Amino acid sequence: MRGLLFVGLVGCAGTADKQPQTEESGTTPTTGLTGPAGEAHPYSEHCKSEATEPISDASGTFAVTGQPDAPPAFAVGTWVGATGSLNVAACVPSAEDQILDRLNFDLELVLFDLDDQPIDLAVGDDATGVNVLWGTVTDWDGVTSWGQGGTFLNFEGGTSSFSELDKQGRLVGTVDVTTTDPAGVPLQVNLDLTW
Repeated sequence: MRGLLFVGLVGCAGTADKQPQTEESGTTPTTGLTGPAGEAHPYSEHCKSEATEPISDASGTFAVTGQPDAPPAFAVGTWVGATGSLNVAACVPSAEDQILDRLNFDLELVLFDLDDQPIDLAVGDDATGVNVLWGTVTDWDGVTSWGQGGTFLNFEGGTSSFSELDKQGRLVGTVDVTTTDPAGVPLQVNLDLTW
């Protein structure tokens, strides 16, 4: 599959203590991650990944709105694709499964060509808006009700606006996913990430 901002089946690299966490340790029951709702967590410490490019851990906010059962916190990572796309991967890790995360949320930010036909063009560091061309949600554990049976969701269209976009370490803005398969699952992702 593609990378994120298409990272189909991207989990995280690296190993981490997968012991279940409890409310006494200050974790959120939905994700098992420490910290306030909406705060991103190091990707390589929590997720399982087979991405084709090295993933940088991102800190900050990766918050999904538009659906009532969006997880409150994700582990987040980023990388630049071979053709210059900016990819963002988020996961809800599993403490029990050594192969699959509970949920993967992957985005690949690219541009459209002059005829508004999708083509994988590089995102410039000075871009303030790009089109969301590829993306997936892979929900192995029924974390959400999105998609067919809460399992798979593909992004086929969307837009975004950024106040900051530096592929070497900073992304601030909003991504609106407008076209999905299965249809009719609009999502908005609010980003304030540093890596």
